[in-house]
Parts: sequence; C-alpha cells; structure tokens
Amino acid sequence: MALQSGQKPHITAHPLRKKVLRWSLVAVLSLLTLEFLVYFGSNVFLAGIAREEINKSTNGVYQVEFNRFNLSLLRRGFLLDGIVFKPIHPENSTSEQVLFQMNVDQIRFTGLWFDFFEKTLTISRIYFDNPNVELYMPKSDDQSPSGSKSQEAEGQESAIKILEKEIKKSLARVRLNGLFVNRIEIDHANVFFFKFLSQSELAAQNTTLVVRDLDWTTGEEWSTPFNAKGFEFTLDHATFPLPDGIHTLSSEKVWISSLDRTIDIRNFSMLPSFEKESKAYYSLHLDRLRVGNSDLNKAFMTSELEIDELIMDQPEIKVVKSNFGSEENVASGDLNDLIKGKLKSISIKELSINNASFLKEELEDSLRNRIQLDALDFKMVGFYLGQEEEKEKINFSTVRMPPWKSEEESYTWEMEFMF
Repeated sequence: MALQSGQKPHITAHPLRKKVLRWSLVAVLSLLTLEFLVYFGSNVFLAGIAREEINKSTNGVYQVEFNRFNLSLLRRGFLLDGIVFKPIHPENSTSEQVLFQMNVDQIRFTGLWFDFFEKTLTISRIYFDNPNVELYMPKSDDQSPSGSKSQEAEGQESAIKILEKEIKKSLARVRLNGLFVNRIEIDHANVFFFKFLSQSELAAQNTTLVVRDLDWTTGEEWSTPFNAKGFEFTLDHATFPLPDGIHTLSSEKVWISSLDRTIDIRNFSMLPSFEKESKAYYSLHLDRLRVGNSDLNKAFMTSELEIDELIMDQPEIKVVKSNFGSEENVASGDLNDLIKGKLKSISIKELSINNASFLKEELEDSLRNRIQLDALDFKMVGFYLGQEEEKEKINFSTVRMPPWKSEEESYTWEMEFMF
C-alpha cells in the first residue's frame, strides 16, 4: 500500500539491539547456572580429592578435615567449612619442631590469580571465621601443651614470631617466585586473641583483625609483622591484666590501626586490685584515649612503643600509697612494672593532661597526707617507661593547678622527676 504524502513509515526496534540483549541475557543465565553447578557440585565430586591433596601437602605432619568444599568461578576462589587442622602424634615431635592445631568455622580464598610467566600467585582476600589456634612448642620439662609457660620465659620468642618462621619454611617449599595477599580478615577472633595472641590474658568481644598487603616473596628479614603494609583490629568490652598482677586495663571499644598510626579507646580505665599488697595503687579513667602518630609496626616487632603526642582530656587520676614494708611478696608500685614483660619501653615526646581531677591518699588513712585537685593541667616532655635509667627522668614543662586558670597565672617548672 502506498504511503500518503507526509506520512512517516513505522520503524520497528533495531534487530541487532534485540539480539545483543537476548544473547547477553542467555550468557548471564548460563554463567549463573554454571556457577551454581560448580559451587554445589564441587562439594560432591571434588571434596574428597581436595582433602587428599591438602593432607598430602603436609608431608604426614598434619591431618586436615573439613565438612564442606565449594569452588566459585565468579569469586575465583574456594571455601572450606568446619576445618580441623591438627598435628599427627605431637608427642613425638622433635626438640626443634613447632606444631599448630587450628579449628576454624570457615575459610574463604577469593580473587586468586596466577601469573604463569612470572610464576607469582596473588590472592585478593583470605577470610577466617572464628579461628582457634593452639601452639605446640618444642619439648621442655616445664612445657604446657599451649606453650604459654615457655613464651613467658625470658628470651623466648612470641607465638607470632614462631608463626612467621613457620610461614617462611612453608613458602620455601613452594615453587613460586612470588606470593601476594591483598587482605587477610579474621572475624569473631575472640578465642584467637585470647589463646594465641595474648597467651590467655586478653578478654574481649566482637573482635576483628585485618592485615593488608602481605608480600611473602622476599627473602630478606621481614621489617613489619608478616611483612604486611599494616594491620588494624577492633575489640569490644576488652580487659587486659597488666604484668604487675595488680592493675587491669578495660575499655568499651578499642580501635587500633598501624596504617593510620592511631589508637582510639573509648571509656578507658585502669583499676587496681587491693587483694595483693603493693606500695602504690593507681587508678585512671577517661571517656576517650586517642594516641596519634605512633609506629605500631615497630612496636610489634621490637616491643618499643614510641608516641609523638598523647593528650588526655578530663581524666580522673587517683594514687593510693601504702605503708607496706619491703617484703618479697609486696609489689614495688613502680610504674615500670605495669609494662614489664610485655613492652621493653614506652616513649612519649609530649604528654598533655588537661582539666584532670587528681587524688592522692594513703591506704591506711585516707585523710593523712591527702592531696585533692579538681582541675589540674600539666605537660610532660620526654615521658619514658622502660629499663634505661637515664630516660626515666621526666621533664615537667608546664604545671597548672587551681585556682590558676589562665596561662598568665600559671606556674612553669623546669625540673627532673623520678618515678
């Protein structure tokens, strides 16, 4: 039929566009179907093979069991569920052999990429859910299975250092030129922190640990924990007993990041227990404790914590002195005892305490030699806790006490103070 003058022909949808849309939909559905079949089929057909190969790779030292094995094409990785990793006959280990036992609810490896030309393996993310790791130290007469006693001995390496050595040994047996892990994440790490990192001292809830950018290829000495760019972790309702056996740290929320060089603690307290005799008891409470510009990687590797500036706003400070004698079972009350055995030293270039409430009293008579200040401001330059006696001298640069509130009315002291 001929078109009338001025009438436009009817244009249907472009056939090429319809074909592209149809084939795209078919491709997506096919990929999802393949992912479904591989993900659930791998547990049926490949779990036994994976279990056999993993156990073979341990050279008969460990036995590995798991409940589920799933491959993922879209995530380029695999998942293991209900993992039990335990040594075979640990009682027969040699005097130089270090063994581990690990139970994990779930492990996920995602973003795997192997460069065949460079022979390097890159893993985007390794995820652990609720790990429980126990360390079997070399044989010793006073050794416990978890190794806690030997770790407390002077000069004994920490569990983390030993784990690093075992990782290096394992990497030496792998024929790879490079192994990179972008992110290791540990969720529900309460038991991991309690048993492995803190030797059954730290208690916390809702703990998470993230380690970023690990390079496990270099043969040089690792300069950071696990040769990673940095780490960060969060803890809720954390408590930690200090080495002096008297004082305990507690907080509602802890966030620590070596990447940002920051420690942020909410509702922080240090409280003493009067059940053990000591020449001094210290109490400290503040709503927020923030430590900035601190090299936490160095502190982890050397046990020396260096801080540029620490500011405490409105802290509540209390010191209780006692008349206990010099018996062996009486603690000295020395502040160095608060970190002894855990840190070699704590150095703070400038410590500022603003608008503090301060109370000093005696245990036997709270009114005798009592000092109470409602608004105390002061700064310390070169604050140090540690074993170097020369550094233990602290310079009070500025001290302000009520009723002097302004800078013009404040006193400035230049003096040396020994704890």
